[in-house]
Amino acid sequence: MRPPVPIAEYLDRLTSELRFDPRLSRRVRREIEDHLLDAVADSTGTNPEDAARQAVARFGDPRLIARQYAPASLLQQTRRLGGVMILAIAAILVLMKGRVALYDFLQWRLNPEWLGGLGAIAPAIDRHMFQMSLVFGVLGWVYIASRRAPSTINSEYQHQLERCLLSSATASGLLIGAVVLDTILGGMRIFHAGMSLAAVIPLLSIVIEIGLVGAIAIELRKMVRRKALISSSFSDRNASS
Repeated sequence: MRPPVPIAEYLDRLTSELRFDPRLSRRVRREIEDHLLDAVADSTGTNPEDAARQAVARFGDPRLIARQYAPASLLQQTRRLGGVMILAIAAILVLMKGRVALYDFLQWRLNPEWLGGLGAIAPAIDRHMFQMSLVFGVLGWVYIASRRAPSTINSEYQHQLERCLLSSATASGLLIGAVVLDTILGGMRIFHAGMSLAAVIPLLSIVIEIGLVGAIAIELRKMVRRKALISSSFSDRNASS
């Protein structure tokens, strides 16, 4: 059953203010709706619409409620991004190691003359790029895991989040470079060995790697947009202006 109009409008406003975290928005909406409906039910001898307006008035401004949730939500989402990145890097590492082992088993060797003579050092470049992406990913995750959410979105907190996002962006960029180079080298091995059923496994693993990198890029973009939205709406500077 749809709640009284004042409560429905209030919940819609609250949902809009909490749009930076859809999961949190749904949970808080359900909890507050239950509280408001209970308050209306406990109001005997009062018109339901009037009781709903009174309950809404006592609950407070939806923007202020959302502002209380914003710091912890932003920290949790940033930590989740770091965890997803670490898991994706670990998965890509397993795929790369497995593919190299398969290449060795099939004796699909790299020609040093490939890539204009860079074929000899390309694997080392690929390996170092991947290792650096892992370092930046771990550093970013460890850093944000050690932070604590303040009561408000202050400048120091924003700088902490920016450092983590910068580390994650660097890790993502290096990982993309490593996957692209590895894809090129793998494609050359397969092309020179000749297409066969044996090529299905490395090709599939490359497709999975590309999908994982794309997922990381999408999550990072979402996180940057969420931070910008929360900072523009709930930071101390904007709250005092």
